[in-house]
Amino acid sequence: MSRRVEPGEIGEPDGFRPLGNDSTEAAMVRCANVRTFFFIALALTMAACSAPPPQHPKLTPMTANELLRFNTRAQNWIKFVKKQNPACEFRLELPDQNAHPDWVEVDHIVSCGGNNHMAAFDANVEFQYNKTTKRWEISRFGS
Repeated sequence: MSRRVEPGEIGEPDGFRPLGNDSTEAAMVRCANVRTFFFIALALTMAACSAPPPQHPKLTPMTANELLRFNTRAQNWIKFVKKQNPACEFRLELPDQNAHPDWVEVDHIVSCGGNNHMAAFDANVEFQYNKTTKRWEISRFGS
């Protein structure tokens, strides 16, 4: 003789329904799980495929000219060159910096009347990004 189990006794609590019995409720739970998984996968993919932020700004021609203007060695060289040929001046053609290099080397920076390959007045400069001060600096000036 088996006795009937009343709600509140050992067995199922009152109002309990197993999740798997109702097909629409189970479908909603599966849909929510799939949606959550999709958004997590999408977020991870976007984070992995996006480009990292640049470590430092590119060296602009304006910044490079300012650095040359305030560099004593560069100013002494251009004064010497201008005494020989007053048409000479600094002319910078910066290379491509899409990879954000830590240093940029520029050759043939003195131009005399459009000719920037004159051996007598030739000079080169190397700019380096200082990570401590977060600014570009001239690391080497050669004439």
